[in-house]
Amino acid sequence: MSPIREAPLEVILNTASVSSPKESPNKSIPRIKSLPSNLNQKSHRSHRRSPSHSSIEMALLLSMSFDDEALEELWEDLRKRKLIFGDSHPKVGITYNLIGNCYFRRGELGAALTSYTSALEAYRSFNWKKGNTVDERPPATSHGKESGSIEDGSVSSFSSDTSNESSNYPILALCMCNIGTIHWRTGNLDEAVATLEESLRIYCRFCAKENRSPAEIPEISTAWYNLGIAYSLRAEYGEALEAFDMARMGFATSHGPCHVEVARMMEAAGNVHYLRGDIEQAMSCHQVALGMKLPELGENHPSVICSRMSIAAAHRKMQNFDDALSAYLEVLSVQRSNLSQAQQASGGNGRYERSVMADVGQTLHFLALVHEDMGDLMQTIKYCNEAMQAYTEAALEKDDSRLVKLWQKMDAISRGKIRVNR
Repeated sequence: MSPIREAPLEVILNTASVSSPKESPNKSIPRIKSLPSNLNQKSHRSHRRSPSHSSIEMALLLSMSFDDEALEELWEDLRKRKLIFGDSHPKVGITYNLIGNCYFRRGELGAALTSYTSALEAYRSFNWKKGNTVDERPPATSHGKESGSIEDGSVSSFSSDTSNESSNYPILALCMCNIGTIHWRTGNLDEAVATLEESLRIYCRFCAKENRSPAEIPEISTAWYNLGIAYSLRAEYGEALEAFDMARMGFATSHGPCHVEVARMMEAAGNVHYLRGDIEQAMSCHQVALGMKLPELGENHPSVICSRMSIAAAHRKMQNFDDALSAYLEVLSVQRSNLSQAQQASGGNGRYERSVMADVGQTLHFLALVHEDMGDLMQTIKYCNEAMQAYTEAALEKDDSRLVKLWQKMDAISRGKIRVNR
């Protein structure tokens, strides 16, 4: 029962903090969204051309329905497996891991963490010397999941090297990666780094035993990727870049040098360079990522839009204001096209439509900021008003950080606290 694959992780620069704590483990860091990856699926479903927005909205609804049904089946399967194998068996752990996948997709991160922790305990307490190797593999889902420590507050080292255990290292490492990624999503960064590093050590022991190259195994690249995020959230940018480079090389080996997964690693590195103030290097990374994404995803895909937004932000940071305006206007044109399709599909009453409308509002706000940098008061006011209208139509909550930031900007305008043309 393979979990539905979702959109790739995105790091969005210069955006307002996300109102939901699930999406932003550290509000001082640009927004980072992470979603599960299904290692049984070699090609990411989002690596194809973007479907119509009615299909996207329907897929979201079907995904929730799928998870409701899947959870019922998985809990029943877990009950049966416990009766047959007992609580401490890898097959019980596999089922717990799949349950965690479902909870993660539903946004129930606490329940996901509990399931992943139970999976880990099932693996840890199994007698590997007497037991048989596990004859099934879970969909290796290195997800972003919630935080929390393993029950004993430490990270298990799995130091035994019996032949049975070593053949099952991947499921142990997978579980550690899932837990570690939840830690960074909720801001437990020290535990995230420790757990993800342990996941990589387990994977490397497996590769040494099997005489395999780590670069051949996508799960290892995913673990490096999540470790890079944890490092970047701790402002350890050098370590983050090294981790993303390891992930990039791994995905280039396993998926091909121009695959969208490689583009994601370039994008992640670009965001770290931006945070370090290496804006030209950030620009280069995002342009390379965009060049990889476009042929596979098409202009309208959210990941492509994200890359264009990052390029626009870099132009603004370098004070290339005309280029920044051009890039933001290009994004705005695509977003409005997406919005029109979403409105036709939903009849003006869809959740996806409101989400796209909020994105339109944010781009309009960024256009206002560029005009403010240029000292053009009239255009700043114009785009602020348009952004406010878009946020109103998107029905943002009053405490949504995007809306709060716009109110603050408009208040500054009314008080005469922004620059004007001389």
